[in-house]
Amino acid sequence: MQCPVRSDPLPTSPCAARKGRGNSNSNSNGGSNGNGNGNGNGNCNGNGNGNGNGNGNGSIPVASGPQGIAPLPGDPLEKSWHPTTVAAEGELLSEVTIPGTISGFKAHSGYVYLPAAYFSTPRPALPVMVLLAGIPGQPKNFLAGLSTQNVYADLAKQHDGLAPILVFPDYTGGLTDDRGCLDSADGNVETYLTKDVPAFVDTTFGATNGPAYTGIGGFSDGGTCALMIGLRHPDVYGPILALSADMVPSFGGSGGYVAKFLDGDQSKLAEHSPLSLLSNGMPRPHCSIWLEAGDGEPAKQRQTIQMAAAARAANIAVQLTTKPGKHSFDFWRTAISDSAEWVARSLGAIS
Repeated sequence: MQCPVRSDPLPTSPCAARKGRGNSNSNSNGGSNGNGNGNGNGNCNGNGNGNGNGNGNGSIPVASGPQGIAPLPGDPLEKSWHPTTVAAEGELLSEVTIPGTISGFKAHSGYVYLPAAYFSTPRPALPVMVLLAGIPGQPKNFLAGLSTQNVYADLAKQHDGLAPILVFPDYTGGLTDDRGCLDSADGNVETYLTKDVPAFVDTTFGATNGPAYTGIGGFSDGGTCALMIGLRHPDVYGPILALSADMVPSFGGSGGYVAKFLDGDQSKLAEHSPLSLLSNGMPRPHCSIWLEAGDGEPAKQRQTIQMAAAARAANIAVQLTTKPGKHSFDFWRTAISDSAEWVARSLGAIS
């Protein structure tokens, strides 16, 4: 099923300067210029007053210095992190280039939301949630369409600024492109999402890495892809958020996915189908899943219930939500809000 298409403008600038940190502007080659306003530096990358050189993403406040305070094993970050100062707000970064260094995948720019805790003292090493839009779609659907950054900003306000870093990458290369969420001649999407994206977030933002602190999610085809990637790579991702997802990936009509992405080999389909992956016996010690679908999309709701049963049979913790709603931004907007606390708790950010 295709996603509804939205192209709403985002209520943010590419630099999205934080209050009290100065006015800023950045150019396309990563340079950054700005003027301080008496309370902070004017450049987004924090390299001092006046002119500064960027890193190819001029608007990114790169983490520098020692690694931030990390969560203790078995304890949420909320218990081990004791800030001396808490920033008033987080920041939404736009036009963020996540290079396909290993995969060679040519992605368009994405977005990153950094919660207020990232700008607090001491800086915590935050967990990460990677979120994938549906097809047709684009990363900004999570922002202009679903207000995801505002949901997590509100959550952070209740927890001394703590929330996961949210990463909204482009994993298709175009608004209507479908790359099958795997490595193929159409692009190495699987390697991009399991190697390049986590490495970029870790090195750029000093995030807490490992599957206990790194989740993946999405809606519609993005939810299906999140299940495929998360279940195939439990060494990279733990918690999974899947909204209106399919239990078997599809492309066009019947048999289209196998024909286009698996060289016509039907026997390979189980290696990429969420329902089959849930039943393959692979150890997934950090996996937990939020599955949700509305009664206005009955086929997806039936599949969601089947996947929940398979996950429970595999001893995976599942939050199954079925309620009124259809395949729409209105439904997913509510689901993002309802699941936010579960996401932050599952990733070890809050109690």
